[in-house]
Amino acid sequence: MTYRLTIMPINRFSSYYTGYYSKLKEYRKVLPAILPVSISLYPLRNPPKDMVNLECARPTPELLRGYQQGTISEAQYREQYMKLLDANAHNIVAMLYMYASLYPHHIVMFLCYESPDKFCHRHIFAEWLRANLCKSCSEIDI
Repeated sequence: MTYRLTIMPINRFSSYYTGYYSKLKEYRKVLPAILPVSISLYPLRNPPKDMVNLECARPTPELLRGYQQGTISEAQYREQYMKLLDANAHNIVAMLYMYASLYPHHIVMFLCYESPDKFCHRHIFAEWLRANLCKSCSEIDI
């Protein structure tokens, strides 16, 4: 199934990355102009002051619970999450344009809790972004 949308590409940021919360300090050493964007269902309790939340890219509580309890598979999770992103596409685009306007010299990094080697919605989100909005969005490797 293809999730191609007909919406304007987002190229105002030179780079998009994904990562996980526990490495944010390390990421900042390499890329000091990061705009941390939370896409997790449950954001950090004490987030950095510059962190923003992209609520329209969060999985639903039911989706996360179903996966954690084993009532839905990775494939089912992926399909349902892609549908959620498609449904929220215009809100996602609007928020990314707003970030580009407010933080024109920053690198956007979408963050959540899972380490890079685990199944995580942020990898699906990056795939969705590459298919629909931008040429590059990858897990930062440091």
